[in-house]
Amino acid sequence: MKKIIFIFSIILISQSCKDCNEYDIPSTYNFEHVSYSGQTARLDMLQEMKDYIESTVDGNNLDASRLIGMYNNEANLAQWNGVYDASKQLRGKTDASHQ
Repeated sequence: MKKIIFIFSIILISQSCKDCNEYDIPSTYNFEHVSYSGQTARLDMLQEMKDYIESTVDGNNLDASRLIGMYNNEANLAQWNGVYDASKQLRGKTDASHQ
């Protein structure tokens, strides 16, 4: 019985992977219609957050509500230097278990 199961398993595995190594890889890519504005905004937000955190080197105290405002993109709390679309936020791109 073990031999039959073993042989059946070998046949099943070999049949299921017939096309495993066949990929249709294009030779060129077209990125003309790709928009990176959301990613760029979040990177700018993250840079501002980093700059604010690094300002403690000069002896400044960090405001936790401001950091949370930056993370959630709540402009009134974040006190951004830049202007960011309200729909863009760092929190939305963070794994829920780490928020």
